[in-house]
Amino acid sequence: MGMKSDCSIKNTLLVLLLIVMFMMTGCDSNDENPNNLLLLLMFQGPAVTIVEEGTVNYDGCDWTYKLLELHYPGAKASYAMWIPPKDVGVKPAVLMTNPYDGITWNGDEPPPSVTVFSLEHYIDSANIFLLQGFGVLHVFERFYTGDNLRNDVTDTVAGLRFLRSNDMVDASRIGIWGASWGGFESLYGAANAPAGAVPAAGVAFYPPIDFATWTDYVTGDDPGDIPQMTDTDKRDYYTAFFQTYVDRVYATSGWDTWTANALLAKLETPFLLVHDEWDVLVPVGQSQSLVNSSSGMVRPVWFYQNTPIDIDFLPITWGHGELRQTQMDSNPPDGFTYGMLYTLSTAFIINRLADPAQIILLGYDEGAVNDFITYLRDYKCNHGKDVSWAEERLLDVVDSRVFLVEMNTLDTLTGAAAVADAFGDAGWGSASYHSGATIADALASGLPVCP
Repeated sequence: MGMKSDCSIKNTLLVLLLIVMFMMTGCDSNDENPNNLLLLLMFQGPAVTIVEEGTVNYDGCDWTYKLLELHYPGAKASYAMWIPPKDVGVKPAVLMTNPYDGITWNGDEPPPSVTVFSLEHYIDSANIFLLQGFGVLHVFERFYTGDNLRNDVTDTVAGLRFLRSNDMVDASRIGIWGASWGGFESLYGAANAPAGAVPAAGVAFYPPIDFATWTDYVTGDDPGDIPQMTDTDKRDYYTAFFQTYVDRVYATSGWDTWTANALLAKLETPFLLVHDEWDVLVPVGQSQSLVNSSSGMVRPVWFYQNTPIDIDFLPITWGHGELRQTQMDSNPPDGFTYGMLYTLSTAFIINRLADPAQIILLGYDEGAVNDFITYLRDYKCNHGKDVSWAEERLLDVVDSRVFLVEMNTLDTLTGAAAVADAFGDAGWGSASYHSGATIADALASGLPVCP
């Protein structure tokens, strides 16, 4: 939400990814793609207006873009940035939600508190998908304009409608991605997707899901909730912080029917949810309820904590939690270059969109992978937590198509080798877990037993 861990891909440049991809595809501008002619023909319809188009140079490579007004019958105008794939042919595409970003190219005048990013920022935040040869559509839901939940979802659905009608996009391989309020938009956008544009995979980081229970949490209808915390300064801060969200919810007719069960009744997209137990903005129970009721449609990445959340103890800037990125006790140490939440989430969505024989290039941090394996062993063996969800997540990473770039050293190795090395360094599991040649078969049988 407003205070959020940035779950767009980290700004660290995937230098070696760029080198490998350019060796395979070259660094020609995607403006040279003949399919752009098809795109222009599609734009001639009344629903889409090109507000601006041009080329952005990102790390020495030119990317074309189009800033769009999407206007469909019965809905207000929505706004998006389309970055087409470089290569000729029909390709997968990922819709990325951007609820808080300000835009001015449509005539908006965002308040001073709203950040207006450069166009280069949107190439950077999408680069992990662009480097796989995918197209990317950034949708701007413009939280700063007010309105309600339904308008947020309508903006996201407009983006899916655009992708469905785009001759450059394989509509059977659309992905959707969002964090916090953008995670809500990705989930509900997918659940309300038009026929022919239902995403094949989605990722939502710490999203509000069930608004009947979430409003209880933020308005203090239950003892111990945020407005009832004993720290008066924090209580006043959070009460004011949540007011714009509460207003948005209450402005939605039938808001109390926006529940996890209602969402699941419409959701057809396999999703990955990422959530920390010490999230002070969106309780982890929001995601837990959805996962537990989804019959496997929604898969988790859980970041457990040793003790229950204590909102009075945590600083105001705590937001969505540590996410094994930055720990208060410096264990793991601050400053992982590339946390496992990024490696696992990108592996999930890209594996499900990429061609069966396509090389998939992802980023990772060796320290973060080692920490994650140790974390799994600790919570399975010492805290009695269910970590079986991690088996499938690690299988995504050890997929035979996946190659990883270590974001500190730029060393490259297979995903299987990186995960096997981490099990070996942790001294966990039999020899089959310590070899890249056998790690996939070993994980298919589950995580190792406790020592």
